[in-house]
Amino acid sequence: GVPNRVLGDRLRLNQILINLINNAFKFTSSGAVSLNVSCRERSADRVVLAFAICDTGIGIDHSRIDTLFNAFSQADATTTRKYGGTGLGLTISKRLSELMHGDIQVVSEPNRGSTFTLTATFELSGLPEEHFIPALPASVQGQGVLLVCDDGAHQQMLESTLRDWQLRPTTVKCLEQAREIMTSPASQPDYQLLLIDAPEGVAAPLEDSLQTLSRQENLWALPVVFLSQAGLKAETAREVFIVDRPVKRSELFDAVSAALGQELRVDRFDAAGQSQQERQRIQKQIAGAHILVVDDVIINQQIAKEVLNRVGIRVSVADNGQQALTLLEQQTFDLVLMDLQMPVLGGLEATQQIRGRLQLKQLPVVAMTANVIKGVIEECREAGCNDYLSKPLEMDRLWEVLGQWIPAADRPPYQMESQPQESDCPQQAFPEQLPGIDVSVALERVGGNTALYRSLLQDFKHQYANVREQLEALIEQPDYAAIRRLAHSLKGVASNLGIMELSLTAKAIEHHAKALCDRPDGESAPCAPEFEHLLEDLSHHLLQAERSIMQVSPPAAEPESGAGLSPDPSAGIDYTQIKPRLDALARLIDDCDADSLDHYDALKPQLTGAELQACADQLESHLNCFSFDEASNALSALRQHLEAR
Repeated sequence: GVPNRVLGDRLRLNQILINLINNAFKFTSSGAVSLNVSCRERSADRVVLAFAICDTGIGIDHSRIDTLFNAFSQADATTTRKYGGTGLGLTISKRLSELMHGDIQVVSEPNRGSTFTLTATFELSGLPEEHFIPALPASVQGQGVLLVCDDGAHQQMLESTLRDWQLRPTTVKCLEQAREIMTSPASQPDYQLLLIDAPEGVAAPLEDSLQTLSRQENLWALPVVFLSQAGLKAETAREVFIVDRPVKRSELFDAVSAALGQELRVDRFDAAGQSQQERQRIQKQIAGAHILVVDDVIINQQIAKEVLNRVGIRVSVADNGQQALTLLEQQTFDLVLMDLQMPVLGGLEATQQIRGRLQLKQLPVVAMTANVIKGVIEECREAGCNDYLSKPLEMDRLWEVLGQWIPAADRPPYQMESQPQESDCPQQAFPEQLPGIDVSVALERVGGNTALYRSLLQDFKHQYANVREQLEALIEQPDYAAIRRLAHSLKGVASNLGIMELSLTAKAIEHHAKALCDRPDGESAPCAPEFEHLLEDLSHHLLQAERSIMQVSPPAAEPESGAGLSPDPSAGIDYTQIKPRLDALARLIDDCDADSLDHYDALKPQLTGAELQACADQLESHLNCFSFDEASNALSALRQHLEAR
């Protein structure tokens, strides 16, 4: 059977399944779309799973299936205008499946539907199966459930789920049929629960159902679980357990358990299968450690710093391998998180110098790479890396690796400076979903800090607003290496922030640029048409992301009327009082410490006045971009103004 837990690349699996399911819905105007998981092969430590996405849509002509995974091919060219195309999704999904030691196969009939089957290889987790999926107590197992459902696909799913929970479903098409069953004296003891799957398009499904129930005493006496459209709220004459569509298995289980009068007492595991208790044990073990994060992308630095600081780990950052070597000569660290692709000096070259020139043989170095394939991992180990993490960082894997390489020691935990939280701004509550953005995955990466996530989205919007124009200029030159670097950066940042479709498109641009970089000398490179399609996809996903980010943008502060007529407030500033805080800020900037921005935010209210405004604005701008050299110059200019007063 299918194991409850496996170890693998959750991000890649999500990307493939989301794309295949989105396509299924896009080409299915009526009927059903289903996802079924089965086990193809199983050994002592590995398993091959098959994910079958079935739809009843327009189908695909047999002559087109062979070219379906080519970039920009369409299932049916005549329906492109009506449905839209599959774009790069299938091409990228096919490549990702191969990286997971699997494949994607298609079976389809025109006008009857399609089945896309993804196979992928996973490692078995070794964790106990019985504690992962909660089970009903033995006292209620075997009880009968009267299921009211007139939809074949829903019926199959609900019956299978109820049987998994050791219940006995009997299905009827409507409540009138349920009444007929319950009027038989022999049937009454057989059912302890009534599960109603409300039909779509009914104006008042719950009220109508309860009215029907009230006319049959035996039905009225049964506890009721009611499946309906999301957001249904109703005052009823009796208790009803409502589950919103789309139905989540866990929510249905909780409703069924409550309706049967059962109280759940099970060990809950997070989405990655790692117990919260184990995660807390690791975090306590490594608290107080000093980690060097080496990454040339500022947003990636901020995410790593936030996650690690929150569990008491001190973090220093470096923009490239050369800066990392300088810091390693000056300070002591417990571990290095090393990105591979960086300007000036890459991660592998820096690691070789750590082991060779610096002779830091025992210092754990963990590579961070989006290319978790056998050849890259072997290169990391040959360069001297102890372990690796796939990007974007998955939290369960991060704690596992840190717990393995940082031993327990008597270290005082690092204390974060207090930061404004989202609760300080209740009028700006963060939405659970945004078009084109996987909010839940991104929030997990920043430890649930919605204030930080909001700030990161704003930074992304500003930093990559002109990315298409930049790429077009590089294509015009052409500079394929620069195109690859820019696309690589965009891919990683977008993925970290949950903007997955944009990340996939950036990845396709990166791969195309790499292919052009690697072509034999003298071979022609007709790149413009291919890039044109890619840039169109990029613009679409970027615009969607920008619109979503606008939904969570903080309101701009309006200047007070007459502010320009006020006297210069800087005239009353006592330089001797704020000098110690300016000195502390200077030290943070000299250390390239991201905490300098928080320190400046606390100092900013005291730096008022028209004469100081230009210097203060420049300083804040440079700190927001983590441009520490320029920030140091701006701070010096600001201090000169203050000293002159």
